[in-house]
Amino acid sequence: MFKQIIAGSVLAASVLASVAAYADASIMMFPQNVKFEKGQKTATVTLLNRGDATGLYELSFIDKFMTEDGGLVDWDEKEKGSKAPWTLANKARFSPRRVQLAPGQSQIIKIALRPRGKVDEKEYASHLKILVADGNIDKKLDEDLLGADGQKNEAKVAVQTRQAMAIPVIWKNTTEAAKTSLGEAKIAENMLDVTIKREGVASSRGLLRAKDSKGEIIGAASVVIYPNLEKKISQIAINEPYSAAQLKGQKITLQYVDEDDDTVVLFEDSVQL
Repeated sequence: MFKQIIAGSVLAASVLASVAAYADASIMMFPQNVKFEKGQKTATVTLLNRGDATGLYELSFIDKFMTEDGGLVDWDEKEKGSKAPWTLANKARFSPRRVQLAPGQSQIIKIALRPRGKVDEKEYASHLKILVADGNIDKKLDEDLLGADGQKNEAKVAVQTRQAMAIPVIWKNTTEAAKTSLGEAKIAENMLDVTIKREGVASSRGLLRAKDSKGEIIGAASVVIYPNLEKKISQIAINEPYSAAQLKGQKITLQYVDEDDDTVVLFEDSVQL
């Protein structure tokens, strides 16, 4: 069964921040990611309208890749000339694809794995995108959406109705875990820039902690590294009472733990800043 992943307070805060962002758009989706483990065939996602108007929503699969600084970029199939090598879109189905929800109403989205033929043992992933096709289908156009001539202002309507969000849907069709190690760490203003190396066919998801010589937490950050990356640069905010000036030249320990179980240490290494 898929899990809503919260590993430690930093991951919890990250999830809550995402939920809050979705709430601002009057629509919330949970869990924040779906993971199919090897042998699992079905999963569900709940879509909730938290707004005060009836909305119309369209769902689709899209593919993304990650940049070294952690940004997510849409995979352009026409530009690349092929589908993303890790796409799950042609190996899974979901329903419904179009949903109308009144205020406070929710809808369960069912996702099922349906690969055709033999597939490679690796990790596949796509993003389930929810597009707000119409944020208020019960109400006629407000006056502020009309131009001086009384005609629809298409630009304003687009801003109002085309909000979107997406969550990763991952199929780990492998028992192989990613191998991670520390690349380098340095101070950048009041942050720690940490480069993590990754090997293997799976993504890596966990919590990165920075500790001082006494084992006290300097800072922590949730870190996800997609399979298309061999390394990723992650930033850790330095917590008070620590400061960049205080840590310069000091030896710290960087510990990366699994997001499902923070007792599982993916790597631990020391470095002098």
